[in-house]
Amino acid sequence: MWEKSKPDLILMDIYLKDETDGIETAAIIRNKHDIPIIYLTSDSSHETIQRAKITEPFGYLVKPVSEDILLTNVELTLQKAVFA
Repeated sequence: MWEKSKPDLILMDIYLKDETDGIETAAIIRNKHDIPIIYLTSDSSHETIQRAKITEPFGYLVKPVSEDILLTNVELTLQKAVFA
């Protein structure tokens, strides 16, 4: 799927249209590709955050999120990914 143009970063929502949620999707991506993921979601429940932590995301942002915070997290994640 990404053989030609692999993304540098993925912003992943927890709730997706499919049966598989964003956390499960992130786990699949993590196992197959080395792409950093930042969750961008409205769910701040303890249970969901604990599930998300297993996928070792680079960030977990709760909507609504300001543009400055989003951009800062994207920049920091890309910097970490370059030096990892």
